[in-house]
Amino acid sequence: MNEDSPAPRDIHLLTTDTLLADLIGGRAVAVAAGDHLSIDSDDARAVLDWYRRNRGKWAGNLSAGDVEAIINVIGTEPPTLETAADDGQARTVKVLRLVKVVAHRFAGLHVYGRSTAPPDTFVFESGKTVT
Repeated sequence: MNEDSPAPRDIHLLTTDTLLADLIGGRAVAVAAGDHLSIDSDDARAVLDWYRRNRGKWAGNLSAGDVEAIINVIGTEPPTLETAADDGQARTVKVLRLVKVVAHRFAGLHVYGRSTAPPDTFVFESGKTVT
């Protein structure tokens, strides 16, 4: 990491989009206990950017045209993607809270009933915040 490059952000604070933007842009990401992850090769960052732009290809089979497209991005300059700046200003944080869990015949709950009388639906509503 260069002295002029921004400090790595913790991976657990990043969304997939910001993680990809940081890695493609050459910024390191803090992964655990002082360890940093970065992609130093421009070719590897260009290929990662191709996958970012073609997300449907991540889990699917690649065609010959896809392989040619990947090969064509090797040797090109990876883009600089916009990332959120660490300027210390307050940001709006979205918080998700578990409100209610309803399960019926899920993960073995059915064994507590009989074939003629299935068990009651399991309902969990917490009075406190659940993370």
